[in-house]
Amino acid sequence: MKTIKTLIPLTLAAALTACGTGKDPLDKGDLTQIREHSQAQNGPVVPQVQRVPEKIYIPKEVRVEVPVEKIVVVEKPIEQKTIDKNFVVVTPEADMTFIEGQKASFKIRVRALLPGVEARLSLVSRPDEGITLQDVSSAQEKGVYALTWTPAYGTISANSARKSLKVKVIPQITKANNEAERAQLSSVMKEEEIRIDVLRDQTPPSELKFEGLPTEIAEDAITPFSITVKVPGVDQNSPQKPRLVLSYDGISTTAGNKFLELDGARHVLVDTTKGDEYLGNFTWKFHRLFDTKNIPVQPQLSQTGAVMKDADGSRVRLSAKVYSPTGASTPEVLRQLKIGYSKPVGSARFNFSGIKGTSLALIPGGTIRLVFTAESANPKAEVKVELPEIRNLIGSPTASCQVSAKGAFRQECEITWSVACDADSKELQNELLFKATVTVDGQLTDEVQQTLKTSAAKKSAKCAPAATAKPQGQAKPQGQAKPQGQAKPQGQAKPQGQAKPQGQAKPQGQVKPQGQAKPQAKPPTAAKPQAAQKPAATPAKPSTATKPAAKQQPTVKKQQPAGAATNKGQEKKK
Repeated sequence: MKTIKTLIPLTLAAALTACGTGKDPLDKGDLTQIREHSQAQNGPVVPQVQRVPEKIYIPKEVRVEVPVEKIVVVEKPIEQKTIDKNFVVVTPEADMTFIEGQKASFKIRVRALLPGVEARLSLVSRPDEGITLQDVSSAQEKGVYALTWTPAYGTISANSARKSLKVKVIPQITKANNEAERAQLSSVMKEEEIRIDVLRDQTPPSELKFEGLPTEIAEDAITPFSITVKVPGVDQNSPQKPRLVLSYDGISTTAGNKFLELDGARHVLVDTTKGDEYLGNFTWKFHRLFDTKNIPVQPQLSQTGAVMKDADGSRVRLSAKVYSPTGASTPEVLRQLKIGYSKPVGSARFNFSGIKGTSLALIPGGTIRLVFTAESANPKAEVKVELPEIRNLIGSPTASCQVSAKGAFRQECEITWSVACDADSKELQNELLFKATVTVDGQLTDEVQQTLKTSAAKKSAKCAPAATAKPQGQAKPQGQAKPQGQAKPQGQAKPQGQAKPQGQAKPQGQVKPQGQAKPQAKPPTAAKPQAAQKPAATPAKPSTATKPAAKQQPTVKKQQPAGAATNKGQEKKK
């Protein structure tokens, strides 16, 4: 209504204006201007819309009754043809893997699918007596069994890392709705195979310790020491044994020290008098020697690599590590030592490192060759070696020395020694004295002595006694006349011929069959009956047995003198 009231005066004004101007008040162009002017003054015209309230329809509740049939469950007895082993389920854990030497348990569940039926589990067969099956059921969970086992070390062969085994169990019905049902279910129960796996124990060796190796060792000494370590799963019956490795890590510089730590592993030798020892509880003991006598001590060096002339010893280091047959190892254990000098740094020192032990082992029936040196740490020194007189020793060994190509401060020497098979072991035990002098600028500065021991080693294969016994045993093929002549008395002539009656070969060969016993003396013609009895042993050829029997008697006589000659030869040897 406000809009209509506003438009009336504007319309009258426009009409009057139009009359004054002589224009038609209803001219469209003027109306348009009027509207634009009105909108500019009062804003756009907004039409009024009359809203009608909405009606809300609420549906009435409609109840429809639908008839429902009541379901009645009727339990019917199960027919025999429908009962099978599937009504009792045996479920083992998915991954039943054991480890050698470690106890473990895995669950096996048994459950009956029929209401009112219960079952238990029994162990039928097992690959090891240590495997047990125990009922561990609870009020919350029934039918649970624990398969427990501690696989012994060695269950897995040395060439493999895993082994699969089988355990057999069988469910047994303990409760049923009636006896007929129990009988039916029990009749269809069968054994169940359960697979178990065994893995090798991969636990690395541990508890590595040095025993008997002091932190300071004197020069010109052989110090025995040992290393103990625990290797799980490896005992004296294991086909593969643990392995000890001694090495030099090469870390020669240590913070705060003005010297270098040298290689100490070069002084370590295997103690041949003692093998690796098993102490029990998977603990092993390795016997070694720290040799500063046959293996010379290196001069102490400064961090610049120069020889420290005022040093009283050399600092060395070595690392120990033990490997199990599986390849696992202990952490590396470091040992640092000081070797105290027994002579000046510039003195000559012999290097008998070619000796594997405390003495030079001579092999009966073999030849050994030992290369050794005598060297001074002073490059300006001249070293000379005085060798012991060994040409008159058993085997007539030879020894020689010459100046090294590196310089006169070093002498390179060699010993060659051949020993006969029949050499006495006591004759091979000697002590050889070696001397070395050092001269600097024509002046003798030092002289050292070192003793080298020799001993007898195991004989060579060339000296095997079987080689000499075979020619003597060739007399036995001559005794093959036994099956040919098939006469036991003649065959017995050999032992008698080898005994006292050596000079009565022919008379004994003719008399023994007659005078050996009364049974032979009773028939005066004992030779022919014996010849007749010979074919009994070889009935296939009776005709040939009689004729050779007559011919074989002279051959036996010829063999007897041969045996007698052999015995005479043996007497001469005796």
